[in-house]
Amino acid sequence: FAMQKPAGERAPKAQKAVYLRVQSPKTSMPNWRRRCKMENKALGLLGLARRAGKLCFGHDAVKAAVQNGTACLCLLSCDASERLCAEIKRTTEQYGNRTKFLKTDFTMDELGHSTGSKKTAVLAVLDRGFAEKITELIWRE
Repeated sequence: FAMQKPAGERAPKAQKAVYLRVQSPKTSMPNWRRRCKMENKALGLLGLARRAGKLCFGHDAVKAAVQNGTACLCLLSCDASERLCAEIKRTTEQYGNRTKFLKTDFTMDELGHSTGSKKTAVLAVLDRGFAEKITELIWRE
């Protein structure tokens, strides 16, 4: 048997949390931090390509883009299955004479987070400028 509250009373409101932004002092950046920053630039560029509409992801969409000849670069995550890697590589060799194939060091979670989706194992970049810059940023270490 539950007790009912009187009609005029309300439950107390929860207080909102206040977050303060703390700025760290500027110091020289260690080498491992520079590498992470470089990889973040590549991931950031993938997000920009997604917002520009020059990116497709998922097995079927990438395969269709390679077969149509619109894909300039195929990116695979490091934890993608060997079967998927072999199939995408075979497709790029068979149909895409101008499509580059690159297996990255990024995980499915990192690729998905950078593009604003869930886990993503395979991506295709549809713009030549984006593809060249992303390849340059990934290879530069």
